[in-house]
Amino acid sequence: MKTITTIFLALIAAVIFFGAADAGTAIYYMPFFTTDTANPTYCWIANKSTNTVAATVKIMTSSSTTTPSQSPLSQYLILSAKQSVMVTFNGTTISTNTSSIDISSEIGSGTSTVYSADMTFSSAGTLSCTQLGMSCYQGTSTPKRNLVGYTCFDGTYFAY
Repeated sequence: MKTITTIFLALIAAVIFFGAADAGTAIYYMPFFTTDTANPTYCWIANKSTNTVAATVKIMTSSSTTTPSQSPLSQYLILSAKQSVMVTFNGTTISTNTSSIDISSEIGSGTSTVYSADMTFSSAGTLSCTQLGMSCYQGTSTPKRNLVGYTCFDGTYFAY
């Protein structure tokens, strides 16, 4: 009984500490990007859910003198149900084949600014990290470098 109580209390503490995402929300925490156009990042995102998903972006940190607001930007990216899309982080632009987000107001200008971002995916229905697979690569060389360190949180689980 003591073990069950300990696990239950640890679960409550984790929810209080980490918070819980809304139903139909999954957040990818992306720790490293650069505005150097010689090192763009390409992320394939697979939306396995049965709903269209909108993705908003918050720039969280920046190595420039421009301090990010840490608020969601007004533009967003759309991922159709049961489809994959490539998201490109190049310079001060985050784009797909149908939309783009200008992040220069959040990170300033410069060719070597390093920044991190949160991508919040929202859906009218249930959404989880297991329904939003992502794989990211960086650079212009062949083969590109596999990017690691990003995590996903859907209110219940962290996924790596």
